[in-house]
Amino acid sequence: MTREAAFSRLCKIFGMTGLDECLSPLPRSGLVQDLTITGAGHSVTVSGQNAVRVFSVNSGVTATLNSLTIANGKLTGIGPLGYGGGIFNDGSLTVTNSTFTDNKATNGGGIFLNAGRMLTVTNSTFSNNSANGG
Repeated sequence: MTREAAFSRLCKIFGMTGLDECLSPLPRSGLVQDLTITGAGHSVTVSGQNAVRVFSVNSGVTATLNSLTIANGKLTGIGPLGYGGGIFNDGSLTVTNSTFTDNKATNGGGIFLNAGRMLTVTNSTFSNNSANGG
C-alpha cells in the first residue's frame, strides 16, 4: 500500500472526508471504525502537542494500541470537553506495551473510561499524567 493510500484510509477511519480536516493537528471526531495500531519494533509517539486530546474511541468501536507512546494530550474544558487528555474511551480499548506520559485533563489525564465501557491495559506505563479530578 502506498503512503498516500494508507493516509487516505486512516483519514476515513477517523471519519474525515475533506483534506483540510484530515490535515488538522489531530482528528477531533474520534475513531469511527475498529482499528489496531502497532508500533512494535519502532519508536512511535502520538502527541497532542499540549493542545488537544490524542485519541477518542467512539461508542461501538474496538481499538487496540500496541507499543505506542501517547504523550502531551491536553484538555481543560468542562464535562466531556475535559475528559481524557491521552484517550477518551467510549468504546472498547485494549492497550499493551505502551506508555502514557505528560497528558493533562480536567478528568482522566492518561485515559478517561466512560461508564460501562471496556478497557484492558497490560504491561504499560503511566507517568507524569495529571487531572484535577478522576
